[in-house]
Amino acid sequence: MHQPPGSGRRTRARRRRRPVSARSAFAAGIVVGACVVLAGVALVSAFGDEQPDGPPATEGLAASAKPTGVFSRAFAGTWRGALATEDPGWEVQLALPEGEGTGSVQYYQHGRIECSGTVQFVKAAKAELRLDERTPNCSPNKSGIVRLTPRGKGLRHQWYANENDLAEQAPSFDGTLKKVG
Repeated sequence: MHQPPGSGRRTRARRRRRPVSARSAFAAGIVVGACVVLAGVALVSAFGDEQPDGPPATEGLAASAKPTGVFSRAFAGTWRGALATEDPGWEVQLALPEGEGTGSVQYYQHGRIECSGTVQFVKAAKAELRLDERTPNCSPNKSGIVRLTPRGKGLRHQWYANENDLAEQAPSFDGTLKKVG
């Protein structure tokens, strides 16, 4: 009677292991190493702390090529006013077109334009509008965070150098803007 393999009586004879060739060991090492490198790249891509291009002043905000929203009627228009600074005579003018997400900013000292740039919608609440400001020709402040809140018939303008100042409610510049257009 024929018995299928593996059933019935077992023998104690064991197979002899062949020695691993150097080529096989090298190939296995290459495969394992490649897997480790790919896993590392995937982790760095997923959880890396890569910084966005541009100035670090607004690193916590979404300072992208496209705004994340548009200026509402409450904040739209051209606004101008004096800023409280150590150096007197500074004014700011913001132009925020209704329904758009990007506007312009100009800084004046003693009535003369000193620098200009763009402001971009970041987020809004009922009583606050937050903007990412980029003023590449201003010195030393090339970018920052602008927080606008209603104040009487105007807007309170607060400029923050970075997210830490914003979190601490410590604006570098503060002023009240009136609608001029």
